[in-house]
Amino acid sequence: MRCWRRRSENDSSWAQRFDGYGERLGGLSCIILTFLTVELMFFLFQYYDVYSNVYPGSRVAQNLSGGKGTAFAFFKWSICWLSGVATIPAGIYLAGVGIKFAAEEIHECVACIIALPWIAICLFLGSWQMWAYWMMMALWSNAVWNHACDDWGGYALLQGINWKDVSSDLPFAGTATVFLPGGNYTMQLERHERAHDTYYFYNLHSGELTPVYDNITYNAFNHTYTIKNSTSRYLETPNLAFPSLDLELEDNSIPFGGTSDMPLANLIYHNGSTTSHVLSVVNTYHSDCTLLKICGMMEPTGDFEIAMGVVMIHQYLYGVSCTAPDNSNSGVSISVSIGGGGGPD
Repeated sequence: MRCWRRRSENDSSWAQRFDGYGERLGGLSCIILTFLTVELMFFLFQYYDVYSNVYPGSRVAQNLSGGKGTAFAFFKWSICWLSGVATIPAGIYLAGVGIKFAAEEIHECVACIIALPWIAICLFLGSWQMWAYWMMMALWSNAVWNHACDDWGGYALLQGINWKDVSSDLPFAGTATVFLPGGNYTMQLERHERAHDTYYFYNLHSGELTPVYDNITYNAFNHTYTIKNSTSRYLETPNLAFPSLDLELEDNSIPFGGTSDMPLANLIYHNGSTTSHVLSVVNTYHSDCTLLKICGMMEPTGDFEIAMGVVMIHQYLYGVSCTAPDNSNSGVSISVSIGGGGGPD
């Protein structure tokens, strides 16, 4: 009888202890679940913001581009930074509760072992929304820049000029170096010294390969291009297109861009039931807005070069615009409106 009573008392003690353990574990689980739900919201903010910058020609970027994206950015950073007032103390509290729980319910040695990594995890969860954007942006943009054209026939780097170099560089307006499996070639863009809507896009004979067309002349006012005395039209309004080449934007709701905007083009060849990609803008280099990368397919023959020339003209204008001081009083100016004339003063 005594033995039975002693066993009953022990069982009761263990049951009470287990109930207390379960209640505390349940409370801790609720805290962690709430914490992770908030973290998921922060992650989605960061993910879509980074995505829209890494893929500027995407539907996500267009949806977030209202007011040049400042509305979304202000909303995101307001939430992420102001939330730090709560999440950082919450992370510290969670670290303390977790260590105390391990010491009291498991063993003090276990608490000592997990203390540093657990504190690091909790502080990370409490503050990452305030700094993760820059790390995600650097890693993701670098990966896309290096590998976006892996499944294409080749790619080109379009190098415009800086605002401060306009007076000394013109008529030179930029270069486009095309990289293909068999080698590369470079074409140079020049702007006519007096007829400022006229551009010459010609082969520099500096690589192992030769372009399909050695010289293409563009009239940015009339939206025409001339090759060997044969002139054809292209469109920029309402969307970029080359009717004679059957080239059009894959998504007409994503605009090609104004003269002060980065050119965005994902051109496809579309003739009846035949559709194929020809040119797609990747992005500007993360530390140099005058350098643009585009992917290209070499079929139909020559179409990529013709379209690349129009993108190169816009990249030249964008490079000047994106490097210009906000409030310049230097006395150097340039018209950055296609069809508007002007030139360096």
